Amino acid sequence: MRVRVEPKYRPTGEHDEIIVYAGDLAVKVGDVEQTVRGQLELRLAASPRFIAHIAGPLSELHFLGPWAAGSRAVSVPAGAGLAPPTESGLPQSPGRVNVFDDSITMNELITMNELKAGDAMAAERFVFHICGALEARIPLVDVLSGGRQSQLDFGLPGWDLVIAAVDNRGSERDFGFVIEATPESSRSSADVDRLSWRLFILLSFMTSREVGVIPVCGLTKTGEVTWAKWGAPRMRLGKPGVRWCPRDLVATAFPAIANGFAALSSDEVMEAVVDRAINHLLAADGSEALDVRVPIACAGLEMLGSAVHQHKGWDMPTNAAQKTRLLLAWAGVSATIPDGFDSLAARSGCHDIGDGPDVLFGVRNKLIHPPMNMDKWPSPAELQESWQLANWYLELVVLRLLGYDGEYWSRLRLGRYGADLEQVPWANGTHGG
Repeated sequence: MRVRVEPKYRPTGEHDEIIVYAGDLAVKVGDVEQTVRGQLELRLAASPRFIAHIAGPLSELHFLGPWAAGSRAVSVPAGAGLAPPTESGLPQSPGRVNVFDDSITMNELITMNELKAGDAMAAERFVFHICGALEARIPLVDVLSGGRQSQLDFGLPGWDLVIAAVDNRGSERDFGFVIEATPESSRSSADVDRLSWRLFILLSFMTSREVGVIPVCGLTKTGEVTWAKWGAPRMRLGKPGVRWCPRDLVATAFPAIANGFAALSSDEVMEAVVDRAINHLLAADGSEALDVRVPIACAGLEMLGSAVHQHKGWDMPTNAAQKTRLLLAWAGVSATIPDGFDSLAARSGCHDIGDGPDVLFGVRNKLIHPPMNMDKWPSPAELQESWQLANWYLELVVLRLLGYDGEYWSRLRLGRYGADLEQVPWANGTHGG
């Protein structure tokens, strides 16, 4: 029988802020350090913020005023209790403040990137809070506390992991999933940071959009919080326009991709290359102009081509299109311009260009080095097809490097449901596209 996995933090208050800590805070401004009452808040808006919210009489907080010189640093005092608060303990803001009345409460907000507290080595398991665009249908299992919960097992080097869906999720600005991570041996804060990054890369690649993986807390066997890492997550709100893994495929694809990451971890260089390639893909899947996204995807392809050539000991072509063509041949992906990509096919014929990599990098070059003849500028239709093709190449090569041989949604048809769910090209020895 399994144990229910629950988030330790949930939104509270009228603005849906998530209060992760309430109590004493050590605040240092320049050379002045003082312990004051306050709380740490996470706000998951379009631009997530992590802030220290401090309140108290002006006589205590005058060192935080606008006239105070020096940078501000906030920490949790050693030995402070880290139990997640259930409500705010701060007094309400008075609105107008009389600087000559020390009895009036002053509120101060200090923005931070992240903060750690406690002892990670004392924790027996860790809970990662997942926010953002991740959608997944995972199996329901019976749990000890009664009822059922959607849970899925997977693994990464040194860790046994379970991802669980959160009941009664309020919105995309709440935590939709939690991951419980049990280490095979005692782990340091740096080990947890490494796992956090791997989970971010893994989940974001599955979702085709940045998925937040914070806050994190370390728990004892009895559930006491002995360590925590809080901060503003890297995330992009809103559903991705295109993704290779629909939510119904996650239960099968997620453990397989995790196994691929685990196998790749034995090669530090290739793991870093795949991390960077996924970041290129996430950027190319953004909302910026196609004039920007096409070169980003092409840069990811060129980087992967160089890395695979070096890894295999092949002679390195100087031409980016040739490098990509050989990369695709190794991955089992067709380099032919796909059916239905009429604008790129026409451009290939008009300008005497060859296959997909040739026409793709020809468009990339025209974006970076604008031609004097406007007739040679890529049209909006050519940019759209170039973006689809480049991201399809990039996504499939990453999947190939991870050893994935299951089904996926094809970007060539913008992931229409059902009909476009197909095997990756190398799974049956045939080329896709």
